[in-house]
Amino acid sequence: MQTETDPAPSGVRPGWRSDWRSGLRDAGPIFGLVAIAIAVSFIVRHEIYPAFSVNRDEPIYLWQAQALRSGHFFTSDGGAPSFFQPWLTGHADAGFFSQYTLGWPVLLAAAGIVFGSPGLALAFAAALAVVGVYLLAREITKDRTIAIVAAAVMTLSPIMVIQSGLFLAYIFTVGLGSLFGAALLAGVRTRRPWLLVAAGLLLGSIFITRPYDAILWALPFVGYLVMLHRREWRRLVGPAAWGALGFAPLLLVTLAYNRHITGSFTSFPITAADPLDKFGFGIRRIMPKWTPVDFTIARAFRGTARNLFFLPQFLLGSFVALALALGATWFGRRRPTTWLLLALIVVWPIGYFVFWGIYLSGAKASLSGPLYYIPIYAPLAILIAIALTAIWRRRPAYGIAVVVAMVLATAPFLVQKLDANRETSVAQARWRASAATIPDHSLVFVEPSGPYLVQLNPFSVNPTDLDGRLLYAADRGPDNLTLLEHRPGRVPFLQTKLPVPDGSGSPSTITVTKLHVVHASTIAFHVRITNPTSEPAVVTYAQIAGTTVTRTLDTSSRRGASYEADWLLRGAGLQGDGSNEITAPQGDFTIAIGFGTGSSGDDALAKRRVEQQFGGRTTDAPGATTIEVITPGRGAAQRVTPRLVISKRVDTHGQLTVVATPRA
Repeated sequence: MQTETDPAPSGVRPGWRSDWRSGLRDAGPIFGLVAIAIAVSFIVRHEIYPAFSVNRDEPIYLWQAQALRSGHFFTSDGGAPSFFQPWLTGHADAGFFSQYTLGWPVLLAAAGIVFGSPGLALAFAAALAVVGVYLLAREITKDRTIAIVAAAVMTLSPIMVIQSGLFLAYIFTVGLGSLFGAALLAGVRTRRPWLLVAAGLLLGSIFITRPYDAILWALPFVGYLVMLHRREWRRLVGPAAWGALGFAPLLLVTLAYNRHITGSFTSFPITAADPLDKFGFGIRRIMPKWTPVDFTIARAFRGTARNLFFLPQFLLGSFVALALALGATWFGRRRPTTWLLLALIVVWPIGYFVFWGIYLSGAKASLSGPLYYIPIYAPLAILIAIALTAIWRRRPAYGIAVVVAMVLATAPFLVQKLDANRETSVAQARWRASAATIPDHSLVFVEPSGPYLVQLNPFSVNPTDLDGRLLYAADRGPDNLTLLEHRPGRVPFLQTKLPVPDGSGSPSTITVTKLHVVHASTIAFHVRITNPTSEPAVVTYAQIAGTTVTRTLDTSSRRGASYEADWLLRGAGLQGDGSNEITAPQGDFTIAIGFGTGSSGDDALAKRRVEQQFGGRTTDAPGATTIEVITPGRGAAQRVTPRLVISKRVDTHGQLTVVATPRA
């Protein structure tokens, strides 16, 4: 399977044609593939991802790009970072910074400024990847046909189709990396300084985008050149100097950015955001308030295996294509360039084995591909093209059969991935639709958002100055009262995602509720209950500060029976003699008002609970105690087990209504 020539002797400069007519003729197929890649990028972005993907890096990249367009590296924390901090950001100097370096956000910002839409950066990245794979294949094989086929394999692979519509940097760095390799090899071969400077500039562009990836891209090419010229290593000194000249400016920009954000030239924003988000084994975490993970060697193997398992499903031809790549590797095993392509494949699983992100990314590899291994598709495309072209040239009929087999092997995976990603994105569009119903100048608490914005609702991105039409805030229960005091001009709303009922198959629901604050020395909670079961005992309860007070409403109930009851919440020191009275603790608190059903009163509380939870606080003023409660409450269902209480957010409509009002 002789499909490429040996490297040219020193001083010979073949391969870069001077005849512009021939150059245009050769470029025709590549222009066509670039047009396809750009069209696919637009279609996928709008049709498959109308409301982002499952990957929350997307809105954060756009948030960072918007900050850059506004001239800021830091965005305001509004004096309340615990409410306004976006996911995947750090906090310093009364502002938030992205954990990502500048490369990709700058391109998104530039596309927004020049073209009015950051989405054009995605089309540019897709085109760059196609051209990069073509030029790299052309330089490695010296065969135009192989290069065109390699570019076609890359263009039509599901990984390109799916990733080209995402605001993520992976396809962009594949294009940069492929162009870097092509420019470096051509520069060393032809001794043209401008190519070597360009190679350094391209590697610097990777470094300012994904620093670790720049190292992994450089290692195979540098190792290959050192091996190839090991007996004349001095020949590499000049090219290394020219390459360093191109690399240095973006290296310095990256280090200066590090210094500005983190205070250290060598400390990157991702580690400054959380020092536990780093390479190596041990306790790892993506954000300070996120549950840490013990990243072990076993988990590294598990994450690597899962990502490698799904890799063929995102390749044009799937396992048929892998067989072609193996064939090309075997028949070309005596050529140095084959070992270069193999090195470009194995460097990624080896390099990322010690990064705990490989364990996290494995969970979504079936949906959006093995993210950290996307560069592997470039050398795989070249190996596949080598084998496919050789078969076609010897037996065109066999070549047609192989192409048909590749298409048939790809179609089911591609359709399934596109459908799954579109379904996920369409479900997220409900967040945007619900926000459209909220009036201007509102304060929107996102629940259950956890401690960070954007982690749940991808549209909960605030403008740089925290002064948008809607101001989003993480839901912090009773602490919300503090933010309401500091933002008195905004009307508060609660935006809630209710979970899908078990086994229903129905989509999740996003609800929007206007909030009010009830102020009084005594607050009455009027409860209306409808028994949703056939169990005889119905018990209502109030739970606050670890204390639960119960009242049995019925011991011979039936399904659909209705009940009403009242609970009174009083400040400490206030006198009352009713069995339905509860004392509010000092400071912040959460009070749960609900009911349970069962065979007896005790069984009712132990088996099932439906409740509404209210955040509040108690303050003392001279001669008076004031209770504040945010209403309405948030519905929840609880099931008590011998070991723990399992709680989830639910819609209590039809079962439980709790109305909080001030009582004189």
